[in-house]
Amino acid sequence: MMKKNSGFVFIETVMVTVVLSIVLIACLVAFNKLLAEEKRRLMYDDTSYIYTTYHIENFIVSLNIEKYIKEYMLQEDSKTEYKRKIVEFNCSDRTLYDLVNNGEIDPKEEQKMNFCTNVINSDALNIKHIYITTYDVNSIKDCLDDNGNVVCDTADMEVLDNLSINAIYYLRTLYGSNKDPDNPDYRVIVEYEEEVNNCKVTKNPVNGSCPSNYNMVNSKCCKKDLKNYYSNIKLVIRGTYL
Repeated sequence: MMKKNSGFVFIETVMVTVVLSIVLIACLVAFNKLLAEEKRRLMYDDTSYIYTTYHIENFIVSLNIEKYIKEYMLQEDSKTEYKRKIVEFNCSDRTLYDLVNNGEIDPKEEQKMNFCTNVINSDALNIKHIYITTYDVNSIKDCLDDNGNVVCDTADMEVLDNLSINAIYYLRTLYGSNKDPDNPDYRVIVEYEEEVNNCKVTKNPVNGSCPSNYNMVNSKCCKKDLKNYYSNIKLVIRGTYL
């Protein structure tokens, strides 16, 4: 009887250990995700830019974004068939606008194009790049090593070659999966670049003026630095496409 009880206690101990291990692993995964999100918020995100990104997404959706996605992210040609995972949004792309019979952009649509270009190039918004990616960015992250190097050489990832190291590191902090792989969701990622005064690096003014890469702050010349912020939002397409 003692041997039977000992065997039961052993099996019970093993089962409890397995259950606890599974729970701990699940907690660790959840904690790492929260840690990555908090790190992203501290290093890259800025509240004002989150709202700006929301309005940018609204405007992008008002264009022919369905046709744009079909052209560049579900592209098919005669030699190969592939889906692009990331593209850089370009206001001047004719795919985004309605055309008239002679192939020219409709005059009303041209106003949209000019507005789009002026908004993105506006110094007030500090927009540097806008990217559209699949919502599930795991395949993109698989093409980036720990040092931020691009390790893939495929047409669907060619945009990665032009990304800044900060943009690459930001991509590595993103999570999300598609519910339907055959009908993927997309997200908008906006890279902002803002000029900031770095008063840890200063010079004395010369004849009341600062060198070209410095700004006057409290009678000292503070070095001008560029700070990158990033924000992303799910691209919600109104209507049916593809």
